Amino acid sequence: RGLYHQGWWNAFLGKPGLTETSHSSLVYGEDGKCYWYSQTTSPSNSDDTMLSFILTDSRTGVSKEYELHGRTAGTAEAALGAVAQKVSNFRGYHPASAIPYNVYGHLAYVSPVLGQTHMFQRVAVTDVSCQIVGVGDDLNTALQEFRALIGQSSGNSVSPTQSSKTRTITVRV
Repeated sequence: RGLYHQGWWNAFLGKPGLTETSHSSLVYGEDGKCYWYSQTTSPSNSDDTMLSFILTDSRTGVSKEYELHGRTAGTAEAALGAVAQKVSNFRGYHPASAIPYNVYGHLAYVSPVLGQTHMFQRVAVTDVSCQIVGVGDDLNTALQEFRALIGQSSGNSVSPTQSSKTRTITVRV
């Protein structure tokens, strides 16, 4: 795993299959526990994709890795770049740290957007693919825009909710 995958010499010679952790932050799970979140990426400077992320229980030290297969996942730095592009029409606005969350079943980064004086101005929610960015004056507004954009991107005219169920209703008119 990591730097010494396939042996010590591989770290210096061929380097296939190497990974390294980049962004780390403290997050809270649904169970109320505190976890260290770390994302893994390749050591190449030209590669801006996340291969997996690791959640480590801050109390017990037990780690679990979640691999991301079949999709291009941007790192937290890529998410901040997508937010910066979205708010570029506001003079001096820039995103701060990106914190990962499960938003409507999507791995997403939530980040505050700051002004020139580094005061809070907006909130941004960015899908891990960095293609969908919802921005709002507060978290609820940003989540509403994010939900609408997810609905549009999947080809549906209906936006997803936290718990979606299809029901058939028969009504006599």
